[in-house]
Amino acid sequence: HPFFLRIVGISMIFGLIITYFFYTREKLAASAQAIQEERIKRLSSEKLALEADLKRLQAQVEPHFLFNTLASISSLVRTKPETARRLILKLSNMLRRRLRHDEPFVSLREELASVDEYLDIETVRFGSQLTIEKALSPETLDGLVPTMILQLLVENAIKHGIAPKVGGGRVILRSRREKDRTIIEVEDNGLGMSDDRRDHVFEEA
Repeated sequence: HPFFLRIVGISMIFGLIITYFFYTREKLAASAQAIQEERIKRLSSEKLALEADLKRLQAQVEPHFLFNTLASISSLVRTKPETARRLILKLSNMLRRRLRHDEPFVSLREELASVDEYLDIETVRFGSQLTIEKALSPETLDGLVPTMILQLLVENAIKHGIAPKVGGGRVILRSRREKDRTIIEVEDNGLGMSDDRRDHVFEEA
């Protein structure tokens, strides 16, 4: 019967459409899952590479800081034994803190606490010649930053900017939020660098 055949034909077409729909949905779901797994795999690889780079950086910075501090302590043992003792205690506290936090990333609050311990050591060394100022936004303190990133910047500011300058100087730490980013700045009023030296640094970078 033509009407019956028409109904059967429509049912078959409808069945094919449903089959195609579910087949396509499964294919799309499988494709989306494959893309997501590949993205996760790539992000994991990038994270591991970043952590490896950070560990290499930390391995380079720690000995440099230790040698400088121990040299300062050595020079003060005979002339200012009490100051040398205070430096040893602060260095011990700082190293103990480092051993407790062996993570590639920490909160800015934790990083600042570690920087404060470092600055305690430097202010003992430099006395009134070194002034520290902070302008930190509270909303940035719980964000994650690479471990020791601030200490490296502050150390360079003191070593290359403040230490060679007659009369000492000031180091300013700032943090703020801009849209979805945390901006961290370390500024000093030390000697700075010549245009030739600056150009050379950017060429090396």
